[in-house]
Amino acid sequence: MTQRLSILIIVVLVTSIGTKSAGGVLDFHGQISSWFTLADVDSLQAEFGTRYIPSFVADIPVARIHLIDAEASFDINGKLSQIRSFEGYESDYAVDPYRLWLRLSGRQYEIRGGLQKINFGSATVFRPLMWFDQIDVRDPLRITDGVYAMLFRYYFLNNTNVWLWSLYGNHEVKGWESFPTDSTDVEYGGRVQVPIFSGEYGVTYHHRDVLLQGLSLEVIPENRIGMDGKWDIGMGVWLEGAIVHMDMSTVPEIVFQQYPLLLLEYKRYFSAGFDYTLNIGNGIYTLAEHFWTDLSDEALGSSQERRQVSALSLRYSLGTLDEVSGVIYYDWDNEELYRYAKWTRTYDRFMINVIGFWNPDVALYGGGNPSRSLLGRGLQMIIAFDH
Repeated sequence: MTQRLSILIIVVLVTSIGTKSAGGVLDFHGQISSWFTLADVDSLQAEFGTRYIPSFVADIPVARIHLIDAEASFDINGKLSQIRSFEGYESDYAVDPYRLWLRLSGRQYEIRGGLQKINFGSATVFRPLMWFDQIDVRDPLRITDGVYAMLFRYYFLNNTNVWLWSLYGNHEVKGWESFPTDSTDVEYGGRVQVPIFSGEYGVTYHHRDVLLQGLSLEVIPENRIGMDGKWDIGMGVWLEGAIVHMDMSTVPEIVFQQYPLLLLEYKRYFSAGFDYTLNIGNGIYTLAEHFWTDLSDEALGSSQERRQVSALSLRYSLGTLDEVSGVIYYDWDNEELYRYAKWTRTYDRFMINVIGFWNPDVALYGGGNPSRSLLGRGLQMIIAFDH
């Protein structure tokens, strides 16, 4: 499937060169970024890395109201890490496809197949509907892996939109997942989003078969349902929640000895927040969000194990080039504070980020990429150039 899709995308990219004079467009752009992190986590640690994401994008008009377009981009990255107070070094590098999709679209629809980013929901920081991506608000570049999927979206004239998707070939965990999907399984789901009052409301569903690693078992069906809404009432407010059910009825007793929490078949996520710009100076953008997740043996049963985290974020523009921001997280269960402060200077194609952090030595929460958690105390600089 991936090889055939790659051939199709190459054909579209090449064809767009030949049709450029007739309205086809082939564009090449990319992003080069480098980072350096110095942190005290039990001992002094340092990391230097660089990443290049070249991207080829092609557009070919079809008739008057239809368009075929494609994107092929790659994640070329490497890093050098020092650990244990300069006693040794570790290096790593990779070249992976980043986006590889082909799309047919019209005025009110689109059909997109391939390696793509799929995300939705109303929450900003802690996202119960982070099912297919790992976007971390602490990452100024918003880097995230994609998923191999077929996605259909239809947009009604009243702003209602319907999504349908199927996923195949995604063997790594994604979003909030603790276990990977069975390699022979086709995942599927959909979403309906409708305008309501001064905002929008969405209902989302997804099904997959879970593979418990290290155990020779039949796959376990998992169903998710999520609901979210966002409204403007003078300030922006949002709610987002999801329930995930893993059917453990056919699982042998020995499995629960290795994974005792699987006895609690339901995992629930909920997030609520607001944002508002205070009329002070150039305006202080303020965002607050509270998140909890718990386990239960019933969909609406009492909580057996719970985790709660709150976040407060402030952002202030110093002028046309400079911006300062800060985020504080509070883990209510462990009574721990996570603190981040960032200065950003942005030019047309060039961006500099300097980040200071003072955090515990354990990751804040399960979502997002752990490599961006910035554990311990330290400084990080990220420089990015877009061409």
